Amino acid sequence: MRPISLLQRFLDVSEIANAVTFYVSPLASGTNGAAIRVEGGLVRSIL
Repeated sequence: MRPISLLQRFLDVSEIANAVTFYVSPLASGTNGAAIRVEGGLVRSIL
């Protein structure tokens, strides 16, 4: 269970691939310099 995530789940590999495909395409030209998070949740710490 992921109580902090808006989706309440991890993203599927295909969802990550779709986001990457979009951001490397000409369709994403208006997002120059933006920090993009595609992870389906929040990890407070890895330790």
